[in-house]
Formats: sequence, C-alpha cells, structure tokens
Amino acid sequence: INQSIEQAMENLNTQNEEGDKSVQFIKEFNQLPPLECYISEINQCLLHTMNNALDAVQNSGTIRLLTSYDENEKQIIIKIIDNGTGMSEEILKQAFTPFFTTKPVGSGTGIGLTITERIVRRHGGKIHLASKSGEGTTVTISMPVLKQ
Repeated sequence: INQSIEQAMENLNTQNEEGDKSVQFIKEFNQLPPLECYISEINQCLLHTMNNALDAVQNSGTIRLLTSYDENEKQIIIKIIDNGTGMSEEILKQAFTPFFTTKPVGSGTGIGLTITERIVRRHGGKIHLASKSGEGTTVTISMPVLKQ
C-alpha cells in the first residue's frame, strides 16, 4: 500500500509540476502487513482520492498521506488529508453519488469517488469522508488484511 501511495504521488507530482501549483505532500507511513487485494484497483482508488485532494488545495496547500495498521480490527488504515476548500454538508451527502461533481464542466466526471467506494467495498473495506467547508477534507479508507 505504501508503494502504491508513492506511485500515485509521483503521478500527481508530475501534474503538480506542470501546473502553477505549489502543493506539499507529507507522508507518514507505518509498517504494514501485506494486503490481499487487486492492487491495480487499489491504485485507482488512491489516484482518485489524491487527485481530488490536489484539486481541493487549488494552487497551494498541504496533502498528508498516512498509513497505519489497526491490530485489533486487523485493518490497514489509509488517510488522505488536505487543507483545501472542503465540502459543505449538502455536498458531502452527495459525494458518492454517480456523476455528481463540483468541478467545472470538462474538469470532472463525478465518478471518481463512486468507483473508489465500490472498489473499497468489494475488497471488504470502508471509506469515510469528513469535511468542513473552507477547512479541508479527510478521506479514511480501512481495508481488512484478510478478505471476509
């Protein structure tokens, strides 16, 4: 998982360097057990959520990427935290709705979080969004180490 986050971060850094953005990525990775998963699907989830964070911080900001292992629940926890625009309660309620987007026409399809949620659930995991308008968003993905 840590390697997948690194790879997604490299892809986004390329986008970041091509634009006028000054975004800082902060990694806080812990040692993780192997995860039984379709890694290409997990990579897709990470790219979608990290890309949303990059869009939210607009031209400058911070994106924190945290991984940990919950020994009691036998779950890997991934947190993507940005200090961007955040979401209102109304937007937060619709975040996983297919084709719902707050991005300008031509910039977003509104399926990134929908796909991410479906992939996470298919792997027996959960995704949670916490956000406050003007303060940023935290995406928490928890994935069981062994499929249930």
